[in-house]
Amino acid sequence: MMAYGEKLMDMGTERIKWIDCAKGIAILLVIVGHTIGDPCRGLIFSFHMPLFFIVAGATYKYSNNWFEIWNRTKKSFIQ
Repeated sequence: MMAYGEKLMDMGTERIKWIDCAKGIAILLVIVGHTIGDPCRGLIFSFHMPLFFIVAGATYKYSNNWFEIWNRTKKSFIQ
């Protein structure tokens, strides 16, 4: 069974390392923001989710075809 990254490579799509790093940092900031006290919490909460959504949106594949959207959604839940 192939890992997700290997599937992307087989499809001819190359992963963009700085986007993967930015997503990882945003995820870590979510964890840190929920575990530390108030002084830094406001600062982290001011940008960690917008950062995550902007970076995730940069890799989103847009489609007008509802059949393709349905199949992609179904496939992501089955895996």
